[in-house]
Amino acid sequence: MEGECTCKVFTYRSEDIPLCKGETDVKLDNLLCSEWNEAMAMGGVFRYSFKRDSVTWRVLPGTHGLVAQKNPKRFSHRRIPAEAQGLVQPFDPSAFNFNKVNPEEVLFMIQRVNGNHSNLEDKVKGHMMVVNVSPIDYGHVLLVPNPRECLPQVMTEESLLLCLELMALSKHRDLCMVANSLLAYASVNHLHYHFLYLDYPLLARRVKGTPMMMMMKADSTSSSCSCHELAGLPVAGFGLQADPATLHAVSRDLGKIVSLLLEKGIPHNVVMVKGPPFSYHQQPSPPPGEDQETVIRVIVVPRKAAYGLKKVHESRQSPLFFAAACELVGFIPIMDPARYETLTEDEALDVFSKVALPRGEFDAIKREIEQALVQSCT
Repeated sequence: MEGECTCKVFTYRSEDIPLCKGETDVKLDNLLCSEWNEAMAMGGVFRYSFKRDSVTWRVLPGTHGLVAQKNPKRFSHRRIPAEAQGLVQPFDPSAFNFNKVNPEEVLFMIQRVNGNHSNLEDKVKGHMMVVNVSPIDYGHVLLVPNPRECLPQVMTEESLLLCLELMALSKHRDLCMVANSLLAYASVNHLHYHFLYLDYPLLARRVKGTPMMMMMKADSTSSSCSCHELAGLPVAGFGLQADPATLHAVSRDLGKIVSLLLEKGIPHNVVMVKGPPFSYHQQPSPPPGEDQETVIRVIVVPRKAAYGLKKVHESRQSPLFFAAACELVGFIPIMDPARYETLTEDEALDVFSKVALPRGEFDAIKREIEQALVQSCT
């Protein structure tokens, strides 16, 4: 990053991970929100002011319950994105990357502590949490894993595990993680994940799934690995679910799915939210006074490639919306205030249909995912 970083450091251990049960530690949420609020109040850090109580949104009438949000400044004030030519591209140190952000954009560093050892004196080591200077919603930040390693925008098992752990460390059920591959609306070729609090009735939190496969692990009598085909998303996708005991297993399976999509040259979006298990409609209701089981829902959407993102921004001709990770799971920031007022579910579904894989191609990748996950369980 440009200049000297004097930011705080958030440390955690694996035993700190409770996933919203009992007296959950709220240090992560408190730190993220307080630092974000301070940066917003400071002025000059963000490209526009964002106040949660002034957000305008509505649920589109229809079967999906898509949420539209009026957010014209997100388009007009954001950095001009880089133009991706391929799904995997080398990191370019001359292009914009998160090591070039101003020091005041860095909220804090993150370190996982193993045993009693940590490198608190060395703030270059660890993962960086920076503000998104053009926020979609409250608390919008970017997690940059190991920024000094200059990793390209290719999701990895290790970084996806980090995302799962941070989701589990958060007490708030509104916290979401969204990520885009190159050619799926990632705007910077430097590995990063979006985190933000979305206090809306999101489709991602209620979409149901049908198990594709479920097998007992060879070294366990109780654990299983499973993947769901999701029903009800605007674009066909897959679902995994994690609890504190399965974060490593789910990150491994998620890494296999992403690796397979990369191998096949298929762009993809990944979302993490908290909610009931994907097959919750098959589960018995909890006893009176008890909450429904909460898991981390991981949604993976393979899709067609998107080109021309930089050209669209440079022309300043606002499209209806970009079908990126947030949009594909039911949250649609709208850039044109007039179109926000008139947008219908059918119009939104028409945009999604243009990025959806043909059914035959989706079914083919589904079979390969099933085979890869079966092999990982044996």
